[in-house]
Amino acid sequence: MDGNENILGSEVLFSATDFEGAANKAWENALLKAEVYVDTPIPVISTGYGRNSVKFASKSLTEISCHARGCLRYFKGPMTIVDIGGQDNKIIKIDRNGLRQSFKMNRKCAAKSFFIFVVLAVFSLTMLPKASAEEWPLAIVWPVNNFATQGAIEFAKLVKERSDGKLNITVHPGGALGYKGPEMLRVVKDGLVPIGEMMLGYVGATEPILNLSTMPFLVSNPKEAHVLGVVAKPTLEKTFTKWNQKLLYSHFWPGAGLYTKKPVQSIQDLKDLKIRAFDATSTEWVKAAGGKPVTMPWGDVYMALFTGEVDAVLTSSVSGVDGKFWEVTPHFADLGFTFGYSAVTVNMNAWNKLSDDLKKVLTATAKEMETKQEDRAISVDQTARAELTKRGVKVSEISPAFRQQCVQIAEPLWASWVKTAGADAQTLIDEVRKSTKR
Repeated sequence: MDGNENILGSEVLFSATDFEGAANKAWENALLKAEVYVDTPIPVISTGYGRNSVKFASKSLTEISCHARGCLRYFKGPMTIVDIGGQDNKIIKIDRNGLRQSFKMNRKCAAKSFFIFVVLAVFSLTMLPKASAEEWPLAIVWPVNNFATQGAIEFAKLVKERSDGKLNITVHPGGALGYKGPEMLRVVKDGLVPIGEMMLGYVGATEPILNLSTMPFLVSNPKEAHVLGVVAKPTLEKTFTKWNQKLLYSHFWPGAGLYTKKPVQSIQDLKDLKIRAFDATSTEWVKAAGGKPVTMPWGDVYMALFTGEVDAVLTSSVSGVDGKFWEVTPHFADLGFTFGYSAVTVNMNAWNKLSDDLKKVLTATAKEMETKQEDRAISVDQTARAELTKRGVKVSEISPAFRQQCVQIAEPLWASWVKTAGADAQTLIDEVRKSTKR
């Protein structure tokens, strides 16, 4: 498609059992018909039963999401979509923004099954508005087994129980609603979803004050990370109010350390190391420490370590376990580089529509979740460290002298952040350092 949504080239092929081969051939033929010659990556979305076989796709979406987006392109929501297919039948209900409200499917071929009409009748009845219940989809980018997602699922379950079913929150993990991490501040603000989870560092480019928890070596352990959250909370609440949303709860993540092929015990050991950094601030810190920062997609990191394209990676113990880094790096230095924060917020218009009783349920449950999520962060970190040790990785703490060197390199980066984030930022830095006695 071109920029005006005109189809330039298309192809339909019989795939048989070779989904990947058919996808490659269809892509090649569509490009030829469109007279497009690709020398740089272009966005490709795969969908359908064989979507995971399209190896060159930039992103994979379920046909449910694509049906919703496609219908919303031509018709105004809310609506009910009926797909009578060759392999299954689907009925999808979406709201005015294209967000899925409910979904039913059966696995029988439509040509041989009268079941679709039964489901349609029952579904239509069950989709009648319920005056006593609020339905909120919660957008979150992390996969279902991530501790942040597990916390959101528990939060939703508790809210439903405590509200006697009057407020039902459905968690959509893995970016299933189509929104990316850096978009979440605006997504919740504009009411595209009534409630969402966001990594504050991801949305810091939009609202710099939210980058507090990304300042390297401002805190050094979970206890201090908790203090940072307590100090920052009034500012976070004020900031989210400015963005038409209410903060429900926030929590820190496991601290970031350094996976390396050789032991790292001082700043001097970082000199000329090619280190994969994860954001602009970590890139600047690596450079100031004498290393050579490298940026690359997470999916490329393992092979880069294997081939020597990078020598080290800044990330958490948990991410290293997920990436099986014990196969390519024998050392993990617990730097306590950052303890990033996530937040769950609700659109203010959606909040204001709730009864006082439901607001009390949300507020009380959210307060409880902050403690639970901090405990989860500590637990998953401990479990990951144990797994690394079991797999032969040498997990080490850094010395006070090494840490002080790291802090000295970080302080100019804090000052640079203050210039972009404003006077409140310096106050936050000062209060965190005072409260942690650093």
